[in-house]
Amino acid sequence: MARDGKPSLFLFAAGALLCAGALLLAVQPGAHGGEWGVFAFFCVCTLVLLSEHVEEWWEAWLRRRYPLRPAPALADEELERRRPVWVAWSELFLDTQLDARDHARIAEVLGDSGYADGELLRILSDEVRPVVAANLLSMAGVWAGFDAAWLEERILALRAAGLPTRPRRKPALGPVQQDADAVMAALARLRSAARSSA
Repeated sequence: MARDGKPSLFLFAAGALLCAGALLLAVQPGAHGGEWGVFAFFCVCTLVLLSEHVEEWWEAWLRRRYPLRPAPALADEELERRRPVWVAWSELFLDTQLDARDHARIAEVLGDSGYADGELLRILSDEVRPVVAANLLSMAGVWAGFDAAWLEERILALRAAGLPTRPRRKPALGPVQQDADAVMAALARLRSAARSSA
């Protein structure tokens, strides 16, 4: 892979064009359909294999474009406030299916933290996700819950190494996006109910 990821993305685009061209030639009158069909199939397989690495290449280029910046150390009070948020968000990456009750329970923990929605999502995308996202790709992933001490240690090391500096309208959460949306919707309902009863 190239240092900044650009040539790899270029190869992916070239592969896509090659595949499209092969498919067009395969349906041309007088063409050797069988031969072109095999060629097109080979191109499609190559494209699929490359597509698995596109996000990785893109992230590598973004890291070059927007270098990571070490985050300031958390005061004891802030650390105490953040710990339950880390554990709650980490449940989205367990090897288990969450339901509405889980979403409501996680939302309650997030609501008790006092963080605004934007900060909660930033903690999820920049601090929790990089540490535990690989669990979703494991054949035998953690399902009962991540160790809180281990989680804190890894997140603090990540913050010391550097967090993303690039501007983003909405965090990219990949496979946990649906659960994250459900949790935030449950949090909105909790806050609305709290305002109504105040």
